[in-house]
Amino acid sequence: MKIRSLNVRKGRRGFTLVEIMVVMTIIAILISILVPAVGFVREAARGSQCRASLRQFYLGFAGLADRDKAQRYTTGSFDQTRDGCSDTYGWVADLVNAKVCKPIELLCPSNPGVGSEKYNDLMGSSTANTGTEATTAAKQTQGTCGGIGTGAYLADQFLAKGYGTNHMTTWFLGRTGPKLTGTNTTGISTVSMNLCKALIGSKGPLARRIVDQSYVTANTIPFMGDANLGDVRDRYLSQDVISADGTINIPGGSQLVETQSDGPYKRVGVEKPDASVLVFLQSGVSTFSGLASIEQPPKGTAKNGNDQFEYLQDYRDIGVPHGGGGNVLFADGSVKSFSDSNGDTFLNPGFSPDSTANDGYAAGDSTIELPAAEIFSGVLIESFGGSPKQNLD
Repeated sequence: MKIRSLNVRKGRRGFTLVEIMVVMTIIAILISILVPAVGFVREAARGSQCRASLRQFYLGFAGLADRDKAQRYTTGSFDQTRDGCSDTYGWVADLVNAKVCKPIELLCPSNPGVGSEKYNDLMGSSTANTGTEATTAAKQTQGTCGGIGTGAYLADQFLAKGYGTNHMTTWFLGRTGPKLTGTNTTGISTVSMNLCKALIGSKGPLARRIVDQSYVTANTIPFMGDANLGDVRDRYLSQDVISADGTINIPGGSQLVETQSDGPYKRVGVEKPDASVLVFLQSGVSTFSGLASIEQPPKGTAKNGNDQFEYLQDYRDIGVPHGGGGNVLFADGSVKSFSDSNGDTFLNPGFSPDSTANDGYAAGDSTIELPAAEIFSGVLIESFGGSPKQNLD
């Protein structure tokens, strides 16, 4: 028996080099298949988390509109300079102060921007045009905004209390529409476009009654969404954000995101209309001193393309952090995803970019990534009325 056992042992052999290499190759192939799949699953989970956050924000907005006499969804944008101190005014403050949620705890984990560009404002470095776009000094210094603008101040007085975000809101949610001035007897109204981004040149925060009465359907009026990274001057945190115990919450130089879309831009050439006058024409009026104009299409006009508008919403502040896709929350509570098909990191509603312009869009590429049937990209969500009656007094 012992001799037989020894013979059996002698008959065994190890793996050959070829066999080992075959096994290693199979393992490598399996890993190459598994790793992207794991990454896809993780991103899908993060994307679901971001969409869930947007839906929770909407529930908060709906509750705020229920309690507000004017049915406003918010008191404005997360923007100290334009809207007021960020622990008192703006959608973030509204949700925190109403004890609905703390947006700082509902950050989108897919976004490389760790917070809002307005963090720099709260540390004393304004990202807005303080000369023409600022709200009153009283609103800017209300709450705790009279303190010293440092990283520790931001950490303790704002972020620790929930006043922070890396989401953006649209111009519609924070501004509703332009505050028209200069109306004359021919049914023409004008507004200085450099004020459209600010409260001073707009009608203020959007109200539910306006959405309900709008000729634009609620499921196409965008409220907010994933945010794109800030402009060159606003993109990076100016200093370390340090808590009271000395912990660096966010290191200086971290990337920041936009806080609100900019409003209407000229469709052809993607011109920034800071020095322009936007002219609104009522029905039956076709020209006005040769200036660029926009006429609201009649109610019921088919949404088959944005070429019916001379001005479109500048949605470059909507980000695409989910593998080239971005989520947008709408006025009916739905969340839709849009894809950046040409890879320029911007979602185009129908602009025709100038090949020489430094606007970020792929040069000469007018691919529509925000279809008119799915998201409203015009200027007016309120009816502009029909032909005006003559002055009768």
